[in-house]
Amino acid sequence: TTCIAAVAQELTRRGLPTSHLVSIGGWDAPHPDTSYTAKQWWAFFKDWNEGFVAHPELGFDGFAGIDWDVEGVNNLTSADNEISLECFQLMG
Repeated sequence: TTCIAAVAQELTRRGLPTSHLVSIGGWDAPHPDTSYTAKQWWAFFKDWNEGFVAHPELGFDGFAGIDWDVEGVNNLTSADNEISLECFQLMG
């Protein structure tokens, strides 16, 4: 569970401080579940980020934020080829 922190530590050691984002989505991935509010998504992310991902002992406090990477899918009839208003509202 220290892989990301170790890479961040090495980048800093080399004088290359970097902000790290976690990507949610990508091609052929389902869109975020809009039955959860933005506040609920943030609480889950914050708990996971601070409780599992972060390793302050390696100088890594976790991801700086979320990259909503909402894209389409190969199945042309999938609802995930359109971005719903609810999805935009969740991400916005």
